Amino acid sequence: MIAYHYCSVETLKNILNSKVLWLSDLTKSNDSQELVRTFDILWAKVRQRLLDSDLDKSIVTPQIEILDKQFSLELQLYPPYGCCLCQRADVLQQWLEYGDRTKGVVLGFELNWFSDIQHQIPHPNSYIRQAIGYHEVFYHNNAVEDGFYKICYDAIKGYGLSAWIMGIRPTFKHYSAFIKNPTFLGEYETRIVYYPSEEHGYTRGLLNMRGPIRNPFEHYCLPWTNGNDDAALRSIGLGCNSELNVKGLVDLLNDAGLTGRVEVFISECSYRLR
Repeated sequence: MIAYHYCSVETLKNILNSKVLWLSDLTKSNDSQELVRTFDILWAKVRQRLLDSDLDKSIVTPQIEILDKQFSLELQLYPPYGCCLCQRADVLQQWLEYGDRTKGVVLGFELNWFSDIQHQIPHPNSYIRQAIGYHEVFYHNNAVEDGFYKICYDAIKGYGLSAWIMGIRPTFKHYSAFIKNPTFLGEYETRIVYYPSEEHGYTRGLLNMRGPIRNPFEHYCLPWTNGNDDAALRSIGLGCNSELNVKGLVDLLNDAGLTGRVEVFISECSYRLR
């Protein structure tokens, strides 16, 4: 599976020089509703449906009170770290928001190359391979609400007063880094997400991941090459108004030791700079 990272030419140079992708605090992204969308907005919809349902109020009410407190804490503690990518190689919305208004580039990474990172929704876990993964995001809609409501309803039916810990809280936490405001639908986003833990210190070498690094802001470094002839980077596209030409890009690839191993293409976007 190829996923694409849009960026400026300057960022491209940094990525080629460092040979890493940065996984940063998702709550600091350009979407102010990261996590909030799950633990506040989505939960408020599901919460009301549970109160209006035929479930026993003597069980529903205390479960909701506990979850209100838990989800309030989730918005303040232990944020997930991630790298946001796109499922498509040539999207105007991505060029304008992340690709330096079509003056930058787009990098295509083969996600299956990261053998220790599975196509899964990760969750906080002492075992690092369960705490990191990549997946497409879910744009909040009625179907998403219906799915979460059913999980909560069934959990309360099945577990009673233990539903919050046995099914509801783990589910919301599990999906929290992948529920997005639907107005971002045009970004076709896939993301690599990592939940840090001090217990990963002795196993992080499995992924050759480094961090946390706090300059210029806190992030984890995920290498996309094994230092030999193999790399996850498979293609680079030039924006229709890119500061680089093909020769300049090839020179950068040569300097990075990637000669002949990365496909180069030019965006078909016809955006006119004003």
